[in-house]
Amino acid sequence: MSAYFRPRAYQVPAFNSTARYNLLVWHRRGGKDITSWNRLIKRALTITGSHYFIFPYYAQARRIIWNAVTADGMQFLDMIPKNLVTRTDTQRLTIELINGSTIQLLGAKDADSLVGTQAHSLYFSEVSLHKEIIFDRLLPIMMENRDAEMLLNFTPRGRIHRSYKLYQEAIKSERWFTSILDIEQTGAMDKAEVDEIARITGMPRELVEQEYYVKFSTGLSGAYYFELIDQAYNTSRVREVLYNPNLPLVVSWDTGVADDTVLWVAQPDQDRIRIIDYYENRGEGLLHYLHFLDSRGYAHANYIFPFDIEQREMTTSKSRIEFLQDHGVFAYDILPRTPIMEGIHAVRALLPQCVFDERRCSQGLEKLAAYRPDWSEEKQVFSDKPRHDKASHAADSFRYLALGLDTFSAYQPRVPSQTTAIYKYNELDFNPELTEEDF
Repeated sequence: MSAYFRPRAYQVPAFNSTARYNLLVWHRRGGKDITSWNRLIKRALTITGSHYFIFPYYAQARRIIWNAVTADGMQFLDMIPKNLVTRTDTQRLTIELINGSTIQLLGAKDADSLVGTQAHSLYFSEVSLHKEIIFDRLLPIMMENRDAEMLLNFTPRGRIHRSYKLYQEAIKSERWFTSILDIEQTGAMDKAEVDEIARITGMPRELVEQEYYVKFSTGLSGAYYFELIDQAYNTSRVREVLYNPNLPLVVSWDTGVADDTVLWVAQPDQDRIRIIDYYENRGEGLLHYLHFLDSRGYAHANYIFPFDIEQREMTTSKSRIEFLQDHGVFAYDILPRTPIMEGIHAVRALLPQCVFDERRCSQGLEKLAAYRPDWSEEKQVFSDKPRHDKASHAADSFRYLALGLDTFSAYQPRVPSQTTAIYKYNELDFNPELTEEDF
């Protein structure tokens, strides 16, 4: 149907698949998006309806498809014959076709608005870069839409990301068409070319294995905890782990206001540490997190705070711990200032003892696995300090947990009581599932 696309031999099965669900795990520069785009064009010209191609960010949708040009100089939009196009909307990245179909490109932030719509095609580019909310809310709802065809393409981002579980389920199901291709299978690139790219750019070997050889078993180069978390997945220590009211309950905090605040919720249990929950947000006051803990039934926990919890706020002249005390928080430990590497060693010692709830801790696990030191391009060595990025706060909070749990035997189960949480909140006004940072 796309008059200007001639798929390569390895692209033909994906282009012609008749499956309702399709998963393409292809190497970088393997043509995932151009194949997906032309398959979507074919679908839209065949089935009258609404057809969507969703990218992690709006800017990517514009760059990768809307403004893209092939090596031969052809614009991606011109792959739809002009006589079949009735209208093009550059602002909304929408194309209307002569048969009444529409094709729209979206960023993931806008994709949430598709819930409840009658979509006929939902294609996701680089789904391993999409946020967890896509897996938790959008994909399940859209899979229930019997009129919708789905295609998801990506290059691996390790076994920690939810896309790996999706891949595992898809390859076992007869309802899915799956295609997993590395450079040796496609022939689109050769080893010498990849080696040259790695040499010139300084790309770590782990990233080469992931990007060009489609390996799920590699993590970010130098990551402190990747192997230990990968081991947790491989030994079934990432599974459903429910709250047990008969065990102690411990919550570690990494507090911020303009920056992220992160909570890990744990229950020491003999020779195991049960990690039952994870929560992060930003731009919220401490009361927000107390509300979250109360909504989950954790308000009676023992809290572990970093040393800076005692710093006074300029606006109130009160410290954060004084504010928390005013709101019923009295069972806590405040950690002394400790060298970061000492805390990292404590985490490495703790992780083999941990079992994690797969659903509630997946976002935190992904960030722990990504926590790594800075890389010096000039010296071509890793720094002795961790990189400050989106993984930092999850790692800091878990580090406090590891340091605080050295005395976990002192924590005893506490029965919730009227005095445990004296703050007031309306359950209808607070839904922690809907307060995640925008995409």
